[in-house]
Amino acid sequence: SVLLGCGFIYSAHSDYKNRKEKECYHPKLYSKNGQFSYPILPILNSESQNDIFISLIFPAYNEEQRLGPTLDETIQYFSKLNFNYEIIIVDGGSTDNTFELINKKISQYSSDNEKLVDIICASYIGNGGKGWAVKTGINICRGKYILMLDSDGAVDIEEFESLYNSIKGENYSVAIGSRRINGENNENVERVWYRDLLSNINNFIVKKCIGINDIEDTQCGFKLFTREAAIDIFNNLHIVKWAFDVDV
Repeated sequence: SVLLGCGFIYSAHSDYKNRKEKECYHPKLYSKNGQFSYPILPILNSESQNDIFISLIFPAYNEEQRLGPTLDETIQYFSKLNFNYEIIIVDGGSTDNTFELINKKISQYSSDNEKLVDIICASYIGNGGKGWAVKTGINICRGKYILMLDSDGAVDIEEFESLYNSIKGENYSVAIGSRRINGENNENVERVWYRDLLSNINNFIVKKCIGINDIEDTQCGFKLFTREAAIDIFNNLHIVKWAFDVDV
């Protein structure tokens, strides 16, 4: 187990170094005004910017079928709240029409007077893994709070309220959702048997081998952070693939 652990750490370090150095993992940014760049990465600022209360980060890889309905549902929900918010979608090397879909949604919601929202697309050509996609989104987010979500809408967006209530009193810096507690009751999500199997195996390893017993579902892609916590955590994140949640 020691050798396995050392091998995993070495592999994770190599992956991280690879992502930092190779141009194919460096994002180009797009908004309603076309391609742009930040003079200084927003993550370098500890305070929220442009009065944005919350940033929503969607990692996306080949999600042309599922991302659209999830975005519509999310915007429908947040448009009813009294929050200034932004949506950051990180297209990590998709080979389908995910990038085209994102730009379509940017155009759609930049002209909808009832649901105006800033949508930013961060796109790079390499498939860097989910962890790298989330880290990329964190680097350019401007909100006081940061919510990461899965593109398939695996957790009902209305569960945001329970996470926010856990954090807003400043008792906690991170709130983590659970597909197990929620029973994965989102009818729009199609689960295949091998994903459930891998999820159960991973959960067993995390609990029995790593010793993380207080978090029911470490792999749940529905996590809310304060800005300070996100900066601290993701500046020190070194696992960039599917297991990054355990590092978080």
